[in-house]
Amino acid sequence: MDNIAETPTTPTDSGKPDAGKSDAEVFKEADALDLHQQRPTGPEDGFGKLWRKIHRIDLSGADLPPEHVIATWKQRFGEFWPGQNRFYGPITALQPGELAIINIEMAPATTLSTGVILVDSMPTGFTLVTPKGHMLCGWLHFAADRAGETTTVSVEMLIRASDPLFEIGMVVIGHKRENKFWEQTLRNLAAHFGIAAEPETQVICENPRYQWENVKNIWHNGAIRNGLVRLAALPRKAGDFIRRPSAERTT
Repeated sequence: MDNIAETPTTPTDSGKPDAGKSDAEVFKEADALDLHQQRPTGPEDGFGKLWRKIHRIDLSGADLPPEHVIATWKQRFGEFWPGQNRFYGPITALQPGELAIINIEMAPATTLSTGVILVDSMPTGFTLVTPKGHMLCGWLHFAADRAGETTTVSVEMLIRASDPLFEIGMVVIGHKRENKFWEQTLRNLAAHFGIAAEPETQVICENPRYQWENVKNIWHNGAIRNGLVRLAALPRKAGDFIRRPSAERTT
């Protein structure tokens, strides 16, 4: 976990329809948040309870080598994300240690701008870790393997909420929403290959204790920093709006 993502990848778009924020705005906000300077974190860096989650889906009824499934997933990673969540760029655009910008839907009309860092990329799997300020500290491993004639795709993660505020959010609704997010992602991946299947989810609390020595992480809370950056940008946006021709303002 000593590598620092020096520069973010800057793909042209998220591969999904526009969610009301231009790509230029996304990357400008990422620069203001210094996302590309945030170090990787592991489960040991978080505050909340330690959770292991495994989401799996069987791609039955089709001859899909694991290597082909993972190659497709890497190339179109963000396209399988549900809702207004955005992953900017394919995994194939990243080298280990590089960060990709993501926008996570937190509540209606509210997103968290953060990132994930690629740790490794193999023919049958790849691993991402969260940077400082993300709502979670930990890693996520994406894999495909084959038993007999069926290829199984999985997302396994070992995570903690990064600080007390995010822990409260995860307890209230975050864990439920996160589970639904990855389950729907797997459904979307299966549907891409013409398969209608339901995922299975396994959730294990590995350690119920809070890590109070990491309560200080709240100073790096991504939601708070997002709010401050967006407040600071309001005068500029208001000025841009006023300077626009009146015809443009009414369209």
